[in-house]
Amino acid sequence: MADSIIKLREQEINSITQLDDLIKKSADDRQNLLDKIKKIEAEMKILYQDMKNINTINKYREIYKYHKKNPEDKQFAEEYYSEISVYKIAAKEILESYRN
Repeated sequence: MADSIIKLREQEINSITQLDDLIKKSADDRQNLLDKIKKIEAEMKILYQDMKNINTINKYREIYKYHKKNPEDKQFAEEYYSEISVYKIAAKEILESYRN
């Protein structure tokens, strides 16, 4: 116990009140850092989703271009229905993401 008191005094902590204040400050600083981390993680999640959407758009761009130029080609539209749908969803999400 005496060693602890000596160490506290070496750190210029001379009272319980001062120690409590430092503990509270440290807890507040920690909470602020956790809040910043949560905010950054949320931004990273958005960026990750944007990257996935851009990858999807790049992957299916040529299919979508052909479909837009040839809307009467029903067989093509049926064959590539899922790719076209995924492209449209990704493009819509990207547009919405950057409007905000």
